[in-house]
Amino acid sequence: MTGSGRAPTGKSKTPAPDLDDDAQRGARVVALGLLDRVRAERTRLADTEDKSALHDFRVAVRRLRSWLEVRRVLPRRLESRRVRRLLRRLAKATNQSRDDEVFAEWLSAERDTLATRNRAAADWLLSRVTRHRERVERSLSEEVERDLDRAGSLLERQLARYVVSHDVARGSLAVPFATALSGLVRAGTARLRRRLRAVQGPEDDTTIHSARIAAKQVRYQLDAVAAVTPGAKACVTRLKALQDVLGDHNDAHLWMGAVREAIATAPRAAVRQGLEAIAVRAEQRGAERFSKLKADWLTGEPALFTALGALADGLAARGREGMEVERKYLLHRLPPRMPRGTAHRIDQGYVPGERIVERVRRVRTGPRVQYFRTMKAGRGVARIEVEEACSPALFAALWTLTKGRRVRKRRHDVRDGELTWSIDEFTDRKKQLVLAEVELPSSETDVAFPAWLARQVVREVTDEPAFSNLALAR
Repeated sequence: MTGSGRAPTGKSKTPAPDLDDDAQRGARVVALGLLDRVRAERTRLADTEDKSALHDFRVAVRRLRSWLEVRRVLPRRLESRRVRRLLRRLAKATNQSRDDEVFAEWLSAERDTLATRNRAAADWLLSRVTRHRERVERSLSEEVERDLDRAGSLLERQLARYVVSHDVARGSLAVPFATALSGLVRAGTARLRRRLRAVQGPEDDTTIHSARIAAKQVRYQLDAVAAVTPGAKACVTRLKALQDVLGDHNDAHLWMGAVREAIATAPRAAVRQGLEAIAVRAEQRGAERFSKLKADWLTGEPALFTALGALADGLAARGREGMEVERKYLLHRLPPRMPRGTAHRIDQGYVPGERIVERVRRVRTGPRVQYFRTMKAGRGVARIEVEEACSPALFAALWTLTKGRRVRKRRHDVRDGELTWSIDEFTDRKKQLVLAEVELPSSETDVAFPAWLARQVVREVTDEPAFSNLALAR
């Protein structure tokens, strides 16, 4: 069974993203907003007095391209290969102008600190860089006119509609936007950590550049949803600090290459000598930036990764809020080599009801006792579940209503990677009964049994009413 959803087009005001929306719509809403920003920045390019227009346009294009990488955690892509190709070409066209601009600013600042005999070389190189930048910007204007309208129109049409899948028994299979964002943050964090760990020394220019791109991508993706994502703004600030250090080192590397290239075409020996002095300055800057990178980011575990992990956990919890997605399996027995986990003694009972089930639960974990009241609806893999703590007095009052509808069990919560397995031994019956439950990020998540559990699994009983706790209550 299929249905269709519609995201707003650029002809109407794009709404703010909503973490509780489905992932396909949420991602499209953000992308349309970023496309609107690209178009707005484009209009500034015609103003020759607006010195920051090109920089802001370039950043807007990069933000849009970074966001479209969300396709890696969605069932379907947001855009076509043609759109990606056009946006990539547009971004590439703006890169050289930006590099020339930053290089010229640094040269101008360094010129007055050079020995008098070397300043002519700085002036010659500045003139060379300025002429190159003017040629690039003339070409850029033509590319923007050609590629942006084409890419924008195509992307807008592709974002405007999407298909929603439904299962007759389970209902919508849509992934919550918060869940998709959690996966995006985890993937980006892992990529950034891996690339930073690969950096060994200041000569690892390619590796440092790839780490910079990874940091920038995570930053731009988080920045796009920072207004609605708790903790995102603080992570964006940290990512910008890392990006700046990595970018400074990358700039120094590019400047050294540009100076070395200029030396080969310099008209006079005096100019070549001055260019050698400038190359030394660029090399020193790169060494200084690497020292800071090593001290702040390559030694130990940066606080940034802890913050990103907490952010991803919060988004994952938000995605699961109000919805329990789990699978249940019948076991031969309690796994004999089960890793150490957290043990609980649980007494739970069910208040009589028809469509909505109210459950009360007492959980003893060592000397600690907690009481919960839960409302459930639905069946199968995905069910609505709302739980809250309650007082001992309320538990006692409701517990009297559950006579004949109670379960007693010993639960072992065992962590396995990103998942937690709950192994339940039912202690209120003569015949042995052991079930395993695992809560999942979404109903489409594949389950891989850990080695300690695999041999004890008899079969999946998620959809067998006889193995629901309510049916087992007595």
